[in-house]
Order: sequence, then structure tokens, then C-alpha cells
Amino acid sequence: ISDFEAVYPFKSLKEYQSSVTYKVLNELKNPATRFVIQMPTGSGKTRVAMEVISQFINESEVDVKILWLAHQKELCAQSFQCFIEVWSHLRGKKLNLYRLWDEEDKTILPKKLSDNSFIVSNFQKIYAELMNSSKNYQSISKQLDLIIIDEAHKAIAPTYKRVTDSLASIKTKIIGLTATPG
Repeated sequence: ISDFEAVYPFKSLKEYQSSVTYKVLNELKNPATRFVIQMPTGSGKTRVAMEVISQFINESEVDVKILWLAHQKELCAQSFQCFIEVWSHLRGKKLNLYRLWDEEDKTILPKKLSDNSFIVSNFQKIYAELMNSSKNYQSISKQLDLIIIDEAHKAIAPTYKRVTDSLASIKTKIIGLTATPG
């Protein structure tokens, strides 16, 4: 997807969400930063993250490659929809959006990602692809500027860690989202 039309009215962030967004955008100015956003269930972690991603893309002087990882297809679908709703209002640049979470998804990443790119995927699909033939993911392996891990407390599992380690470079910024970091 590369064309976005605003269908839903824009929902402004609540004050506490704006505060988190500001802190996150400040932290993203640091090279290779890695941190967790902890917010209670239902407080808008995904919405905050989509605002951060939109501003990260718009403020970047170069094209950026971003990967959103979640462990459930439903979380991927919700995140994908939330991003479209936010980006349709905040977009300031060209963006290619990829969905990679269903077996039925026939999306194939291009050999080289051009322009700004945002990929929403689940761990299982990428892990299976990496085990099967990592050449399909050479375009993003070590090329990502930002990885966001939804439900980040699950990311310490060996398979999840392998996915992250395979795709992140030393310069990749990583944000974890969770209500329960323990």
C-alpha cells in the first residue's frame, strides 16, 4: 500500500500519551537506542507508537525502514489499521506499507526497499522464512532503522530473539511495547 486516504476523523493524543510520545521522539535522537515503553493495558501504547513512527518518518532526513513485530495475527491487523488511520492524517512523505502476518499474505518484499518503508509482521512468519530461506529477507536484514516489538515481554523467547538478532544491525533502534515488563 502506498496511497492513504483519511477515512476516519483524527483522534488527538491524550495529554499523558503526548508526554510519552515526546519522550520517545527525544530518545530516538540517540544512535542505536533500545528501550521499552511501558503503559497499562488499554492506555494507547499502539496509538502512541503509530504517532511516534509517523513523526520518525516525517522528521527523518533520509528514507527509513521500519519493522513492527507482534506475536499474534490479531495484533498485527489492529496495528496495521491503527497506522493507516494515523498516517492518513500525518503523512508528509511517500511511504510503502507491507503486511506480512498471514499464510495467505502473498506480499513479497522487494530485493531492495526503496523510499520509506513500514512492514507489519508477526514473529512466526519471519522466523519460518528465516529458517526456510533468509534470502527473502535480505532487503531488511541489517537494513532496518527501527524495530518496534509489540508485547515485548515475550521477545526474550529464543525464536523471537533469533528474529530480532537476524534483522537488527548495530545501528537499528529498537522499541519494546508492554504493559507487563517483568
